[in-house]
Amino acid sequence: MSIKSSFARKMTAVVLALVMALPVQAIETPQPGQLGMSTPTSDFIGTDASRAAELNDYVSMGVKWLRLDIWWSWAEPNQGMAYYNFAAFDKYIDQVAAKKIKIIGIINSRPGWVSPGITTAAEQQAYAKFAKAAAARYKGKIDVWELYNEPNQKRYQVVKPAVWPDHYTALLKAAYPAIKSVNPNATVLVGGLSPVPTTQGGYISAVEYLTRIYQLGGKNYFDAVAFHPYTYPDFPSTKTPWNGWQIMENGIRSTMVTYGDSAKKIWVTEIGAPTAGSGSAVTEAEQAEIMRQAVVIARKLDYLGPVLWYSYMDKGYDANSGVADTPENHFGVVMANGKQKASYNMYKGLVRSEPTFRTQDFVGTGGNDVIYGNEMNNTILGGNGNDEIHGGNGNDRLQGGAGNDHLYGEGGADIYDLHTGFAIGTDYIHGFEQGGDKIDVSGIDGNANASGFQGVKFVGTAAFKNAGDLRYYKDTAKGITIIQIDTNGDGKVDITAQILSLVDLKASDFVF
Repeated sequence: MSIKSSFARKMTAVVLALVMALPVQAIETPQPGQLGMSTPTSDFIGTDASRAAELNDYVSMGVKWLRLDIWWSWAEPNQGMAYYNFAAFDKYIDQVAAKKIKIIGIINSRPGWVSPGITTAAEQQAYAKFAKAAAARYKGKIDVWELYNEPNQKRYQVVKPAVWPDHYTALLKAAYPAIKSVNPNATVLVGGLSPVPTTQGGYISAVEYLTRIYQLGGKNYFDAVAFHPYTYPDFPSTKTPWNGWQIMENGIRSTMVTYGDSAKKIWVTEIGAPTAGSGSAVTEAEQAEIMRQAVVIARKLDYLGPVLWYSYMDKGYDANSGVADTPENHFGVVMANGKQKASYNMYKGLVRSEPTFRTQDFVGTGGNDVIYGNEMNNTILGGNGNDEIHGGNGNDRLQGGAGNDHLYGEGGADIYDLHTGFAIGTDYIHGFEQGGDKIDVSGIDGNANASGFQGVKFVGTAAFKNAGDLRYYKDTAKGITIIQIDTNGDGKVDITAQILSLVDLKASDFVF
């Protein structure tokens, strides 16, 4: 909006009041549906060059979280060692932290001197001792810890779960206070449960496993539950009882509510789908749609935390190897030869549309902000700079502020507010829908030369006659509709905005 300096002075106090009234929110807090990558450490460590290239691509993709194993078996291969061997992890943890990617560390992989299932109190205390040392060493670089991985899964060639619920609960009771003693602000997750629907054949149902943790007194020994809601070849929205996403939304969540833990979140530390390797594999398009649905649904569920995609790159398969192919070789968003799948670009698009905040209202900075609203009825003020503001779902009020701003109302009945006082520049309105959306001009003084406040008047496509006239015309060659306001009666344009479509505007399209 181009406005006279006298008008800007009149409205400065109004805008300052608006800015002070809206809270500026940090965007580092984990949000429902915030995207990360769950990459097996064995795939990630590679060479220095391959690791650096992968991390650079993570930055390009917008990866916020990276889940990596901190292998107990590497750090303490022999019982009673004088010190833990953390050197194997230090280099790649430092590299990830330098890229400002937050790490979820999994305390995983028992040493050979520990019994399968970590069954004794001494072994559980040894696990806790190692967890404490890792949490102390990497405080500030790793502040989220996941205690084991899929403990309800059957161990290979043994008809037993990886860790029985009673032994796992004892492990929680030992490791949780140990981690908190060196990093009180750490978030400790129940090890990501596999979405097993029923207990049989060495697998324990995820719901039964979590229920037993509560029954055994584990409630106060974790801050959130990690879960792996795999759904392939179905989608997260598919309503079947064996669908991992439905198990999470219904059984896992309802169990937490039943035991008074509704305030805790569920972190999706793995979800993905293979594009080859078995009859249950999906197409590239289906893989991308599974990702899209998971993120879009997660953003609407406040009890969910980040969503980590498994995984970055396919392991690949050599048809001449004589070894049978498996789905595990094909979960990546990038093929083994570096070719990007459809899910790669889907990932980048979903990151770009991530809500900037989780409250109702938001104020931008003095820079050129890209702000995404959420499902609430947001009021978003861009502040200074050339901003891009997306309202998201809900009935939103968008104010560009100073600069040349692009306003996207998106879902709901939205208000494009043109009255902010510093706003020197042009606002560009995308996706304006008559009958629902409105353009608010009620804060614009129609005569900057007169005392007091005079509103503006819609005159259609007529020429300016008086101070405060609001007119429009359609530029059919460019496919845009231009709004113009004369705020001092000189017949010249003082305020302008553009709707990036052709619209026959009416007085009812405005708020005066």
